[in-house]
Amino acid sequence: MATVTIPMPAVEWGAADAAYVVDYAGVALRDYATRPAFDPAAHAIKWTEAAGGAPDLVLGTYRANRDDTGSHEWIWRIVAPYTPGQSGSPEVRYPTLPAAFYDFNPKAGDVTSLERLVTMKVPGGYGAARVLALDSDIPTPIAGATGRIVYEELFAPPAPTAQIRRTLPRGRFTLHAR
Repeated sequence: MATVTIPMPAVEWGAADAAYVVDYAGVALRDYATRPAFDPAAHAIKWTEAAGGAPDLVLGTYRANRDDTGSHEWIWRIVAPYTPGQSGSPEVRYPTLPAAFYDFNPKAGDVTSLERLVTMKVPGGYGAARVLALDSDIPTPIAGATGRIVYEELFAPPAPTAQIRRTLPRGRFTLHAR
């Protein structure tokens, strides 16, 4: 059995075949039409997309920082079924957490940045992939002698939403990001 990684990006597994051909248009997922953004009020990552195949699931990661009773920083990674969203644009919603020890739910004033968004089409859909989706950064074969995972990945470098300070060597100067 051979595993073939092709530059769409996709991962296929099955018996090796010398006459291997892929119809890119037939398997390509929807491209990102706009830069995804985290919406703290909706607890969601939202974006718009171009034409293409519908994915089964979404993997989203965002970082948050809050200075309230001390500095708190966390990274929240989630895998969820793909949904077109309430406004017709796709989104992945984060659940509201109980605030027993600390309120990790997004609030106005938090500094948040979207770090990663991946949409995937996998054999067996979301139900088959959800138990493995957070185990690896690289899609892995789900089950079966043959199959294909197609994914569209966006790495979004954190965009500063507040002034960032960085101390230069020996602590003599401070550089303000713009």
